Amino acid sequence: MLRSLIRTATLGLVVSACAFGCGVDTEDDDNDSAEDAVRTDQDSLDRPTDTKINLEPGLWHDNKLVPGEGWHVYHFTAKTDGYVAFQMQAPPGHPNLWSYLRIVDKANNSQIWAGVGNKKTNLCDVIVNAEAGKSYDVIVTSQENSLLVGNQRQQTDGPYTVAVSPVDVVFP
Repeated sequence: MLRSLIRTATLGLVVSACAFGCGVDTEDDDNDSAEDAVRTDQDSLDRPTDTKINLEPGLWHDNKLVPGEGWHVYHFTAKTDGYVAFQMQAPPGHPNLWSYLRIVDKANNSQIWAGVGNKKTNLCDVIVNAEAGKSYDVIVTSQENSLLVGNQRQQTDGPYTVAVSPVDVVFP
């Protein structure tokens, strides 16, 4: 029950964070060109380092972001339809490592971004209605990296953990 309440609270924070800082691709032509420009700028800062790890539901993977490898990409292919939470957590109170996720739906070339919703836990949670057989790239970084301009070097240097977890969703 407590985990359900925490996840609900986290979802509310993620939705709130997305209202202020997430970019979500839409089919609206006006937004496409602007978001392509943002994506190009973002990718030009540092291409994600492929971890070559396929995430399995419920298994957490520990890793470390370091200068020169400030973005890591994981992979997930849904085996069943249903809601999943893509999660990243870094140590609370880390001076320049704030959890930040970018989930890319490879089939539709769309993406969702989210930054840490709770700085006390440094946990970022993105809930997606996954479709069986659909593949997603799960890119982790730090909000510090998302703010880089002029090809500056990442400040991020620290440990994190990442997972994809099934979510029980009940609509009243």
